[in-house]
Amino acid sequence: MMPKDERSVFLIYPYKKEIEDVIGIIQEFFASYKSKPEVRRNIKHAADFRSSTDLLQRITSSIKECDLAIVILGTARNNVAFELGMVHILEKDYILIVPEPYLGKIKREFSDISGLKYMTYDPKGILKLRDKLKRELKTLENERKRKVIKQTTPEYLVALGDAFFQQGLYSEAILKYKAAVDIKKDFYEAWVRLGDGHLQNYELIEAETALRKAINLRPQDIIAYEKLGQVLLDAGQYEKAINECFEPLINLRPKVTTYYYKIADTFCELGFPDKAVEYLLRAIEKIGEVAALYYDCAWCSIRQSHRVEDDVERENWIQKGIQALRKSIDLDSSYARRAVVDKDFDPVRDRTDFPTHNS
Repeated sequence: MMPKDERSVFLIYPYKKEIEDVIGIIQEFFASYKSKPEVRRNIKHAADFRSSTDLLQRITSSIKECDLAIVILGTARNNVAFELGMVHILEKDYILIVPEPYLGKIKREFSDISGLKYMTYDPKGILKLRDKLKRELKTLENERKRKVIKQTTPEYLVALGDAFFQQGLYSEAILKYKAAVDIKKDFYEAWVRLGDGHLQNYELIEAETALRKAINLRPQDIIAYEKLGQVLLDAGQYEKAINECFEPLINLRPKVTTYYYKIADTFCELGFPDKAVEYLLRAIEKIGEVAALYYDCAWCSIRQSHRVEDDVERENWIQKGIQALRKSIDLDSSYARRAVVDKDFDPVRDRTDFPTHNS
């Protein structure tokens, strides 16, 4: 195992004598920096493994372990093309070196090189390659520092988390979102995403904690309320979901029907269709006359009539339901056809005051 202060270069090149001088320059270059850990490298060669029975595995392992690959293109390059591909797949830093006499031919035969960064050298002035290597290493080091800085910003961590989230890797996404809020405590979007990640993993306590922090940061933003409402519904905390999420959402966005329906649906599931009717009527008051809202009022009213024992009260709920159904049909005649097949209206369909509409 290499010491922690020693990094490695993996040299990739065609097995030809024409590039021996280049390899010598590279070896001398790194050997001259023995006193500078930031530059010093332990050099490995692909050629070292030519007689190995597990050549591919050893080359792949060496590329994985190195922190820099130096790739030299020559006239023979089958092995080089493969190993350069591995360097890209493993996202390793690299320096690509092309001899000037072969540049035109290589560009024609190895068309992919046009999209890669490379340096050239003149075999007649090969000593200049040392200065080019020095400049390129400095450039790579600066790019690496910028990359490290970028990768530790909260925004970058959230972007990584989003990539994991989209692939359904919620636990991995959560780790990135947590890292983001550890750095930036008031990062609203990261808290929301963290809550959503926990929700997807059905970690409801953790999801609630994260989303409440988001709400504290932006009490006027609807996203955290929406997700917290879902968390509380999943947890069976219906009253909390209504009072602490959907009521605030109605106050923030009084003309969005979804929030009224969330409450109405919740009350219906709990067996309180009369409460559902209250919120549907509130929606009509705020949004205006909508056929769907009236139809659902009718549906909930008829269901409520089944729950009461007093005959007068039952008839009142039936009348409310019939009036709401008639209103929905007046606004949209298709609801007449829907009412014909809706089994919830079966108990009242034979009444003489049940609305009919020729469709």
